[in-house]
Amino acid sequence: MLSNIGPLELLVVAAVLVILVTPSVIAYRRKVERLWLVVLVNVIAGPSGLLWFVALYMAMTMSTRSTEISVAGSADAQRQAAAPGSRGYGTIPFGSRSAKSSCRASR
Repeated sequence: MLSNIGPLELLVVAAVLVILVTPSVIAYRRKVERLWLVVLVNVIAGPSGLLWFVALYMAMTMSTRSTEISVAGSADAQRQAAAPGSRGYGTIPFGSRSAKSSCRASR
């Protein structure tokens, strides 16, 4: 049976598989909070057609995870370094000074 598959049929099968996993890929790229739920709905009920649209809707509308990154030169990091008893480790300010010169300055 598999030996009778031509290049056109193989292309159609590949296109269908790409379309079927689209909601999961969108959810992953958007970094949704409940990625596992979108993948579960997509894999189990996605091929039915109607629930594929549900998975796509979930991937597009679910809230995303916070990707807040603390920067060493931010105001919070500077306040934490200036706190009493703090030695300020890991708070290298941005600017023209290098890491060595800022470590020497904090001693």
